[in-house]
Amino acid sequence: MVSGKPVRILLADDHRLVRQGLRQLLSLEPDLEVVGEAADGDETVARVRELQPDLVLLDISMRGMPAPEAVRSIRKTSPGVKVVVLTMHAGKEMVLEMLKAGAVGYVLKDVEASELAHAIRSAWLGQATLPQRAALRIATEAGQPEGGSSWRQLTPREREVLQLVAEGLRNREIGARLFISEKTVRNHLSSVFRKLGVEDRTQAAILTVRRGLEQGRYNGGG
Repeated sequence: MVSGKPVRILLADDHRLVRQGLRQLLSLEPDLEVVGEAADGDETVARVRELQPDLVLLDISMRGMPAPEAVRSIRKTSPGVKVVVLTMHAGKEMVLEMLKAGAVGYVLKDVEASELAHAIRSAWLGQATLPQRAALRIATEAGQPEGGSSWRQLTPREREVLQLVAEGLRNREIGARLFISEKTVRNHLSSVFRKLGVEDRTQAAILTVRRGLEQGRYNGGG
């Protein structure tokens, strides 16, 4: 279990069958609890204010309030609520706009149930929820990597930590892999974010994948 009580989730999707399917899948996980549903952007924002869930699983293309605006509203009124985007598509512009708006990551609708549950748990723990194959889709469309001079400011250890972040590892797992403490990992990441001019793990992971593609380190698998 992620914590002493289940992660409380609001499902936001304009298809009733999708919501029902998600509810059934998540009901099999003892540490995840669906506490409500919403069918459009405006209802999502209202339900968040009413229910104060821990996390919103948000469809990217609902009716009403545009998804980025809904995320910004949620982050403004309920900053403790995490938002994970749920989508069938990984178009660069919309996904990056969602991340910039404050979403902590996104999940493709064709993922396995176990991968969805893992993404939710990771988001609640403050980890980037960016499956490798999804990150690669963004990176493939994103063109040239940015911040080349900033990248050169990173120390070898910071690059090692960042590469493991891009591979989806948590701070504890990174620490174990590199034989350093979680606190040291967090310190390295704070320095990385500052040098690269990014705000969180997800943006740093995207930048890392983009750079890897440019240098031929990723082959599009995942």
